[in-house]
Amino acid sequence: MGAISATSWVGYVDCGEMFFNDAVSSGRMGPRKPPRSPSDRPDGTPREDLPSASMKKVSPQEPLYTGDRVTLQCNIPEYRDWTYVWYKDNQQLPSETSRTITISLPDQAGQYQCHGKRTCWPSQSYLSSYLPISGIDLPSATVNISPVGPVYSGETVTLQCDISDYTDWTYQWYKNDQQQSPGSPSKTITTLSDQVSQYQCQGRRTDRPQSSQKTVSPHITVTANQPKATLSSDQQDILTGDSVTLTCTVESSGWRFYWYRHRQDSEPVATTSGSSYTLSQVVTDLPLASVRVSPHGLLYSGETVTLQCDISDYTGWTYRWYRNKRLQTPGSPSKTITTLSDQVSQYQCQGRRTDRPQSSKRSVPVHISVTNYQPKATLSSDQQDILTGDSVTLTCTVESSGWRFYWYRHRQDSEPVATTSGSSYTLSQVSVSDGGQYRCRAGRGDPVYYTQYSEPVHIQVTDLPLASVRVSPHGLLYSGETVTLQCDISDYTGWTYRWYRNKRLQTPGSPSKTITTLSDQCDISDYTGWTYRWYRNKRLQTPGPPSKTITTLSDQDILTGDSVTLTCTVESSGWRFYWYRHRQDSKPVATTSASSYTLSQVSVSDGGQYRCRAGRGDPVYYTQYSEPVHIQVTVPVSPRSNLVGVVVGLVLAAVLLTLILVLLCRYKNSEGSSCIRIFWPIHPQSTNQDPQEDQGSTQVPPPDAWYTSLLHGDLNIYHFIRQKL
Repeated sequence: MGAISATSWVGYVDCGEMFFNDAVSSGRMGPRKPPRSPSDRPDGTPREDLPSASMKKVSPQEPLYTGDRVTLQCNIPEYRDWTYVWYKDNQQLPSETSRTITISLPDQAGQYQCHGKRTCWPSQSYLSSYLPISGIDLPSATVNISPVGPVYSGETVTLQCDISDYTDWTYQWYKNDQQQSPGSPSKTITTLSDQVSQYQCQGRRTDRPQSSQKTVSPHITVTANQPKATLSSDQQDILTGDSVTLTCTVESSGWRFYWYRHRQDSEPVATTSGSSYTLSQVVTDLPLASVRVSPHGLLYSGETVTLQCDISDYTGWTYRWYRNKRLQTPGSPSKTITTLSDQVSQYQCQGRRTDRPQSSKRSVPVHISVTNYQPKATLSSDQQDILTGDSVTLTCTVESSGWRFYWYRHRQDSEPVATTSGSSYTLSQVSVSDGGQYRCRAGRGDPVYYTQYSEPVHIQVTDLPLASVRVSPHGLLYSGETVTLQCDISDYTGWTYRWYRNKRLQTPGSPSKTITTLSDQCDISDYTGWTYRWYRNKRLQTPGPPSKTITTLSDQDILTGDSVTLTCTVESSGWRFYWYRHRQDSKPVATTSASSYTLSQVSVSDGGQYRCRAGRGDPVYYTQYSEPVHIQVTVPVSPRSNLVGVVVGLVLAAVLLTLILVLLCRYKNSEGSSCIRIFWPIHPQSTNQDPQEDQGSTQVPPPDAWYTSLLHGDLNIYHFIRQKL
C-alpha cells in the first residue's frame, strides 16, 4: 500500500483486513459498504471479483412429478457467514434466508436464483444462474364399470382400476372420499336400492412415481325397481318346419339372455349373449294330460275314488275318459267312481278344444286296484302305568294313507270325543276321571269310507302317592329351636325328596330335614282383636304384632366351639366366592362355589374382620369387596365354677385367719399373758336357762389344752383358744 494523506482513507475492516473508511479529520472509524465495482478498492487499486453463487436440486431425483416436494441448495464456496437471498421468477422470496429451501409442485414451479450477503467484505456474491423447476403430471388412473348404464338394486357391479403407465401398482379405493382397505385393481360391490355413491381409485408403488392421480369419480346410481324383460316373436302363425326368432328386450345393456320353455322355474333351454334366439324347423308336441287319484295308494271295496284330469297348457278343454282304453261318456275334468271288490281297471283322460291345438295327448294309464276287505284300525298307548298329571298319547294305525281319525271313549257307537287329521291323540294332565275304554277308527273320501273300529285300549289312571310330613317336636315351638321334619310316602320305593318352603322349591335332599326356626308366625283362627305375647326360652318378650322376625346380628357374641356361617350375596348368579380375613388385599382364606362359608368349632384366634367378594368368567371379573363383618369369639364362663371358686376362697381365708390367731396367742404366752377369744354366733341360739345360769355353767377347759374349736347348729361357730396354764 502507498502513503496515506490526512484526507485520504485511514483503514477498512474486511473480517481480518484493515482499511480506513473515513477521513482522519473526521475522527470516525467503522465498516465500509462494499464498492459497487469489484475494482473499487480504497487505495484505488483493482480488487478481485465477488464470489459466485450456484444452485443445485438436492432431492428428489429427476423427473419431478406433480405433488413432489423439491429441495434446492445455494452454494457459495468462498467465505462464510452468508445470509442467502432467494428469487423466484425475478421476485425475491423474503421469508427464505437459509442455504436450502423446499418447494411444492406444481404450485411453486418457476425459475429460481440465489446469492449471498454478509456483514464482512465481500458483503455479497454474484447472483446464481437460473434453475428452472417444473413437474410433470402423475400417471392417470381410470375406473371402468361393468355393467354400464343403469344399475338395479341387488345387482353386482365390478369396478376396474386401470393405470396405463408403469407397473407394480397397489390399488387404493375411495368411496365418497372415504379411504377403503387396499385391494386388487378389481372391486366388486352389491348395489342397494338407496345407494348413490362415488368411487375413486389411486395407485401406489415403491419406485418413482410413487402414486398416480386419483380417478374422476364415476357416478353410480341405483334403480330400486327390478327391470322386466319383454319377449316378442317374429312369427304369428307357425307351421311345422318354420323358423321362429324370439327377441328379448331390456331397457339397458350388458345383459346375457336366458330362454325358458313351459315353466319359468325350469332349467333354461338356451343362453345367449345377444337378445335374440332362433328356433329352426319347429315341431310342437301336443299338450299332455295327466290324471290324479284321490285317495291314492291302496283302495278298498266300496270306497269312493275321485279321478282329476289336468292339462296345464291352453284353456277351453272338454274332457274324455277312457277305462281299459274304452271311451266313456264325455264329461267334466273330475270323475268319481265307486270301487268294487273285483275291480282292476286302467283309466285315462284326453282333452278336446275348437282352437289349435284341438286335442291333447292321452294321459298315462292310471291303475286302480281294489282290496276286497274293510281295513281295521289298531290302537296303542305310549304309557302303561299312568298317574294323575301324566300325559298319554294314543296312536291309531291304518295300513294306507289319507285318513282322518275318530276317537271314542267307553262305547264305539257314541259320538267321537275328538277328530284329528293326524294318527295320534294326546290326553294331557290326566286325572282319574279320564280313565276308561278307548277306541279309534279312520275315514276318508266323500262320502266318508270308514275302517273298522280298533280293539279297545284300557286307560287306568292312578292317583299319585300322598306324601305326609311329621314334625318333631310337635306343639309349641320357640325361636331358635331345632325342628326335624320327616317326609313319609307309604307306596313304592326309591324316592328322592324335594322340600318346599312357602311354596318355593328348596334343595333336594333326604326324607329328613332339620331346620332352626328364625321367625315365627302366630295365627289364631277364631275370633278377632287378639293381642300377642312372645316367649323366647320360656321368658316373656316385649308384646308385638302377630309376625315377629328375629335377626341374628353380625356382632353377636360367639362362643368357642360354635359354628359360624358367613353368607355372601350378589344380585346375579354364576359366581364363585372368595373369603378374606383381616385385610382385603391379602390372599383369600377360602374359595367356594356356594355363597356361604362356615367356620366350625371356632376358637378365639378365629375372630377378626371378614370380607367377601365374587368372581366369574375367564379372565375372572370380580365384584367389589363387601363391607367387613366383625367376628368376636369369647370363652364361656360356667356358673358352677364360679361358686366353687367362692367357696375355696372363703375356706382359705378362714384357715389363714386361724393361723394368724394361733401365732398371736403363742406370742402373748411367751410374755406371761393369757389369750381367750370367743367368737359368738351371728344368730345366738335361745335357751330356757337364765343368762346368769348360763354364765355360771361355763366350764373352763382343761389347763393343758391349747385350744378347742366347736361348731354347733346351722350358722353358730365357736372358737375357744386358751393359754396353757
